[in-house]
Amino acid sequence: MLHQKQWQYKDISSFNYKNKDQIGTPGFVRGLHDAHKDAGKMDEKKILNYVIPLAEDGFEVDSELERSLKLYGSDVDRDSPFFDGKTNETRRRCD
Repeated sequence: MLHQKQWQYKDISSFNYKNKDQIGTPGFVRGLHDAHKDAGKMDEKKILNYVIPLAEDGFEVDSELERSLKLYGSDVDRDSPFFDGKTNETRRRCD
């Protein structure tokens, strides 16, 4: 029987959506790094060069994430960057 390795990396991080430059989940980032080190094939710098601008500049959510946010949005913190607090609507961009 073939067993595939599972990476479990959980960390509780305090965050403040009001200061979006302070949002972070260090355990998650470290877990992704460890998983990539063990099984990744793409150059890590190439990956980071792609994802850092998304984190810094925001991104447009796809229709599936938008649908999920509309369905389950009440379960998400109303201060989330995916919600417009003034209109209480899902944002198409998270920046």
